[in-house]
Amino acid sequence: MKLWCCATLSLAGWLLVSGTGGVARGAAWSPLGPAAGNVLALAIDPSGPGTLYAGVYRGGVFKSTDGGGTWSVASPALRGWSVHSLAVDPSRPGTVLAGTWDEGLWKSTDAGSTWARVLYAKPQAPILALAIDPKNARNVWAATDTGSNDGVHRSTDGGTTWTRSTEGLPPNFRLWAIALDPRSSQTLYVTPGEGIWKSVDGGRTWKASGSEIADKHIRTVAVDPFAPDTVYAGTTNEGAFRSADGGASWKPVSSGPMKGKHVYCFLIEKGALWAGVPNAILRSEDDGQRWRRATSGFDYMHFESLVPDPAHSGVVYASTSRDGVLKTADGGQTWTGPGAGFLAANVSAVVTDPAAPSKIWASTDSHGVFRSDDGGVSWALKGEGMTDRAAHRLVLDPASRVLYAGTDEGVFKSADGGERWTRIANGLSSGTKVMTLAIDPSNPKTLYMRDRFGLYRTGDGGETWTPLKGEFDVGSSVNGLFATAILPAPPETVFVSFWGELRKISGGGKTFALSRTGLPVSRIQVLVSNPAGKALYVGTEEEGVWKSVDSGTSWAESRAGIGRANVQALLVDPAAPATVYAAVWKKGIFRTRDAGKTWARVGGEPPHPDVICLALDPAIAERLLVGTSGGSLWRLDTTAADEVPPAQKAPQKKKR
Repeated sequence: MKLWCCATLSLAGWLLVSGTGGVARGAAWSPLGPAAGNVLALAIDPSGPGTLYAGVYRGGVFKSTDGGGTWSVASPALRGWSVHSLAVDPSRPGTVLAGTWDEGLWKSTDAGSTWARVLYAKPQAPILALAIDPKNARNVWAATDTGSNDGVHRSTDGGTTWTRSTEGLPPNFRLWAIALDPRSSQTLYVTPGEGIWKSVDGGRTWKASGSEIADKHIRTVAVDPFAPDTVYAGTTNEGAFRSADGGASWKPVSSGPMKGKHVYCFLIEKGALWAGVPNAILRSEDDGQRWRRATSGFDYMHFESLVPDPAHSGVVYASTSRDGVLKTADGGQTWTGPGAGFLAANVSAVVTDPAAPSKIWASTDSHGVFRSDDGGVSWALKGEGMTDRAAHRLVLDPASRVLYAGTDEGVFKSADGGERWTRIANGLSSGTKVMTLAIDPSNPKTLYMRDRFGLYRTGDGGETWTPLKGEFDVGSSVNGLFATAILPAPPETVFVSFWGELRKISGGGKTFALSRTGLPVSRIQVLVSNPAGKALYVGTEEEGVWKSVDSGTSWAESRAGIGRANVQALLVDPAAPATVYAAVWKKGIFRTRDAGKTWARVGGEPPHPDVICLALDPAIAERLLVGTSGGSLWRLDTTAADEVPPAQKAPQKKKR
């Protein structure tokens, strides 16, 4: 038995083919890419070499049957959910378990085509780890995060029925990982946050393992298959520990490049130990006493798991926090991937330039900013100088072609199409997490930015920022979608939303006024105006679309055909201002041609339920660019006939 560990090459500077292989959609939808994504779990079918399953953040389960060369969504049933754990039954081909964040545990017996929920109690604690007994696949364990119905769940009939145990576990535990002793399914280890807990009765009861790590935050645990009394623990920012006596005592093995590292995963081969740490893979040939860096060139990413191919020596698959699933076929010397069709990036904004119709920029929550120079055929990751890659907002000054990106570390600016970025933070507090960013269409050097602490304005292209003091509560909501819009005609007027209110700001921040007469009580997530600024539209979390024709003084319903729904993006066609598009969670893209009087869906079912952003495609008339959270970027042909909208239902909350 030989286990290999893996690493990947950074995607910085790579050209990424959009990867449409394995993706089947209707004629209205075309996948663009980029091929990337945050993979939280990875499993291989040992009875079917080349068949892989990837659990994706907000992307459900992806499947490959050719060793990662091409991918497709395993089933729409889990699309849009975060899948944190996967396990494949070694004795029954095609039987797969998938643990989600808050929708319980799901099982497929037909290789991912259909799924049935087998463990759920509302509200269900997130299922972060799974294990199947290799000697008797009817024994299955599911370990959860803290919350309702948490603990270690055990099934002795392959997942049909379950028993739950928390006996001996500490309070407020978070079970990141679970590991089995290969000699006996009675012996298991879990990581409940601090320390490691061990069971010798199949998970019924638990005891703390070793006082030396009792106060260490443990992220992962691995049992040496060649010497099962040897156990490794990976910590958060304190390197690795080793036990040679089944967890009774522990010693640090964190010298050299391992010192102070966050360890995400281990894999073991005979005579060598590998560990995934931020931006690198470390290797040790002496049980962790000395470590060396086995890779170079990584940045802004980590490895969630490392999986060897049991049928092909030297082949290893890596699930990454940024680059999807990567593969080595020569023991780690070279890497390929992500494969075609791995469309799982969290696209937060999409920007186009009418003067250069083939250029598209897409910001993402974990990668930074991608750029395509050929209309989405290929993509390059652009981020030199961007010290934070959580790019939540992206805007373009159409006159100067300057890009602005809002990240978890403030605002960055690029004057060369995204090649190089500079942080512009004069006047901003440290740790500024940008939640909204808007540019004045009549004076592009004027921008407004909101972080979790307040609202800021710049009149000089971001060189200096001034905080605006108004009578509003900025701390009532710190995550999610928020609306800020600047009317296109002077005098400078800005609308900004907070959790329970909408404010109208005039005179560059001199006056503030409440502006939600007639609006329902629902979070305002998006706000747009027509080119003249005479009509404004808001999209709400639960109450659909509303419209104002008096500069925001009063509002009225504008949701016929959409109903009470979660609206996440709005777009006005500047060439035809009566045409507006709305992205509705789970329902798809809606269009009005009569300035909001009536709406109808276009394109049918969306390829991903969580549509975050919209842009007109300047290269192709009557086409939209549609960004999703967990499904990358798509092109929608809006000339497809309007459909009868789906039956109106009460809006649903988004799933993490």
